Amino acid sequence: MKFNTIKGVTILIAMLISLVFETASQSRLFVLIGLSGIIIALSFIRGSSHRRYTWTLFLEIIAVFLLNQYTRFNVNYLYILFNLWILAEIVLYQNVYKVVLLVTSTLMVSTLAFIQSFNYGVNYQLITQAFFVEFILILFSVMLYLYRSYQEEKKRVNRLNEQLIDQNAALKKANDKMQISNEALEVANLEIEKLTKLKERSQFARDLHDTIGHELTGLIMSLEVLKLSCEDETQIRGLQESIDQAREILRAMRDMVSANKDVISHENLYVALKQKMTHFSEQTAIVTKLNFQLFDEPTTEVISDVLYKVVIESMTNTAKHSRAKQFWVSFQSLSDGEILLKIHDDGGSDQALKLGNGLNFIKERVKRLGGEVTFELDIYGFRTTVKVPM
Repeated sequence: MKFNTIKGVTILIAMLISLVFETASQSRLFVLIGLSGIIIALSFIRGSSHRRYTWTLFLEIIAVFLLNQYTRFNVNYLYILFNLWILAEIVLYQNVYKVVLLVTSTLMVSTLAFIQSFNYGVNYQLITQAFFVEFILILFSVMLYLYRSYQEEKKRVNRLNEQLIDQNAALKKANDKMQISNEALEVANLEIEKLTKLKERSQFARDLHDTIGHELTGLIMSLEVLKLSCEDETQIRGLQESIDQAREILRAMRDMVSANKDVISHENLYVALKQKMTHFSEQTAIVTKLNFQLFDEPTTEVISDVLYKVVIESMTNTAKHSRAKQFWVSFQSLSDGEILLKIHDDGGSDQALKLGNGLNFIKERVKRLGGEVTFELDIYGFRTTVKVPM
């Protein structure tokens, strides 16, 4: 509507200026005012879209032609301003086909107005003015069309830039996800590698116990039988030394198998926790993360069992008493021979911490192992820290 308002004010001012010089009679004055009013009204009929009722633009062109016919001057140059407004609305808002048709119509009607003025006499000045006015109208139309083309191209480039920015953002997001996936895959590969080594060590320990262990036991028994049947003291001492050496070898082998069994308990703890936390996520929609760094640390099944139950009880408390969306568990070994277990969820609260049955259960279990446990609650989440000696 801003375009129509400026156009209406401009036409009104031009009309008033022209009437000052017209000194028109009352009947002709009404005709001139009426035609000008029609031109202004038609603009507002089309509205802010400027694309409705295209036929009204033809009426405007005819109205300007009639204004020139009813003026007492041969051609009223103020009315040429009306043609400029019509051309602006045509070129800026109509499609290409209508632009060609309406601009051609405007130029033809304007030319016709000059041709009719030749009835009062043809002279060089009038012809020059006619060509000049037509040139101005054509040049104005071309400039408007170039301006419109520039604006449309600018909008197209902006749209392409926005699409490119969106695509770059989507690509960056995809790259970030891929990087996270690669990191997760790398961690999974490391864990698989550790588990594979543990299984190999476990199998080696079992094979060692089942083959060499049995063979050494049989060898010791054979030496014992041989010793009983021997009468030479020197041979008896030699057989006893062989028996002691075989028993030492058997003891060392059993120690090694026992150490591997301790490591295997970590494997069982990791697998059990991984399965339990995965099941917990499926049931509660809480995202769980496990950081396990105890594969190479020897410990007992009792400690593994307590740590397992601490994590399970913490998951139960998180599901029951918080609105957490994430749950983290971390196992580490400390330089002073302790295992550090950290459990953290993001279900924070500003209320004071109260120890219920679940937390007391954790406290008692850890205390039996000679360890210590702390609980922390704030708006950022609930944290459990456990330290137990290996």
